[in-house]
Amino acid sequence: MEKGNRLEIWTIYDRPDDYPSKFVVRKFDIVGQMIMPTEEINLADTVDEARELVPEGLCLIPRSPEDHINVVESWV
Repeated sequence: MEKGNRLEIWTIYDRPDDYPSKFVVRKFDIVGQMIMPTEEINLADTVDEARELVPEGLCLIPRSPEDHINVVESWV
């Protein structure tokens, strides 16, 4: 998949079910209206450490009330 045809989004989760003692930073690819999870994840002990794992130059999307309860924020 060419980079120009997709948008990357990184979402920080607070202790999701699969990592109940960690903050998790997960990468998703958005192509058209499809959101596809990737295998790229990073683990952190604090939300500040998780934010350091987000690639530089991205913009913050604050948590929305409709987001899953474990979502802290997303970055595009």
